[in-house]
Amino acid sequence: MEYEIVNITEKLLVGVGARTNNQSPNVTQIIGGLWQQLFGENLYLTINQKKDDTTICLYDHYEADWTGDYDVTIGCEVNTIEGNEAYIVKHIQAGRYAKFILKGDMNQVVPMFWNKLWQMKELQRSYKSDFEHYINNDVQNSEIHMYISIE
Repeated sequence: MEYEIVNITEKLLVGVGARTNNQSPNVTQIIGGLWQQLFGENLYLTINQKKDDTTICLYDHYEADWTGDYDVTIGCEVNTIEGNEAYIVKHIQAGRYAKFILKGDMNQVVPMFWNKLWQMKELQRSYKSDFEHYINNDVQNSEIHMYISIE
């Protein structure tokens, strides 16, 4: 998989979240439920001070690596948490990231990406914060920038 190394400044994210792990038989339902909560219940529309109209799915607070528990938060980058007190607030850590660009049906390209990433040995992952940045909201023709924190 092709990627570039980029430096990211800290980002402020507000949204909905849960704790899970990739071995859980319910991981797909947990993450899918967060998407449903954010968009199905129109919570996305009530987030204040959005930087733009994109969506971010953040993975952080890893217990160890991709095989342990982690937090998942789906929401929006905001300028301030003011007016967003009802949501989970997260800081996407500044640092070095491997950036991958995915295009296609998000229900296919995202799981395929993660399965390939877990097999990559050359990336020195730091497991500080990884995130999916959904550039558009077209499920079948999506553009998603994947950021994987590295040492």
